[in-house]
Amino acid sequence: MRLHLFEFGDQAWVPSIYHHFIRKYMGQLYKYFKYHELWIPSLKSYLEENSKKQIHDPCAGSGEVNLMLEQKMSEDLEFQFVLSDFMFDKNRIFAEKLNAKNNERIQYINESIDATKFDESHQYPKVFINSFHHFTPKQVLKIIEAGKASESDILILEYCRKTPLAFISVLLGPFVAMLMFPLVVNRKEFLPAFVLTYLVPIIPLMLLWDGIVSSLRTYTKNDLQKLLKANELTEVKMDQSISHSMLYPSGVSSIKLMFPQKNSQKSTNML
Repeated sequence: MRLHLFEFGDQAWVPSIYHHFIRKYMGQLYKYFKYHELWIPSLKSYLEENSKKQIHDPCAGSGEVNLMLEQKMSEDLEFQFVLSDFMFDKNRIFAEKLNAKNNERIQYINESIDATKFDESHQYPKVFINSFHHFTPKQVLKIIEAGKASESDILILEYCRKTPLAFISVLLGPFVAMLMFPLVVNRKEFLPAFVLTYLVPIIPLMLLWDGIVSSLRTYTKNDLQKLLKANELTEVKMDQSISHSMLYPSGVSSIKLMFPQKNSQKSTNML
């Protein structure tokens, strides 16, 4: 069963200190627990199969995981991550730092883009990295319809899952955040973040809530199949894989949504 409760990280009214904390925290989780490396086979296959070499991540956040993934791709693989975020104002500092690297394979768009709306200027295959669960079923349907209209496939990468091991990982999250505090907070926000993390542990409690809700919000393959069937989108093909590691035994998921190609022939091997 999927429940769509609210997350603090989705709310524009939540102070930037929390948005900055959670984005840097997520980056450290990727760095030390290496969730992103479990997605590499699915992402590499996705990049190789698409004729469009620009891949759009419309919920990029800090963009750190995109940079980590790009560094794991072979140098001869031709592609570019086009990054954006609907709450761009909360991520401006990250976009500026990422673009300053002048990495030809990563570009952060300096404007807010709504992933649920069809945009002729951004008709790229989409990748959602631990972000697809933020959308309601109605928004997911709009994303799928936009993908169908632009004949652009969608890759959904999630480390949130509705399994016992995943929920155990979530419960440990606030304690991991406390340990990683020096790696996450900048000097400007150090004092208020310290107070809200250790003296009055509001940030760890918010992280715990968001982690539990993210897991409950996650779309399984069965959830998406029901949504497609209910809206008569049976022509959309789907492929799923689950990968595990010693550092993250609950595993991550990769779900690929593939749309009929009207103007080009696509290999049937990917179906």
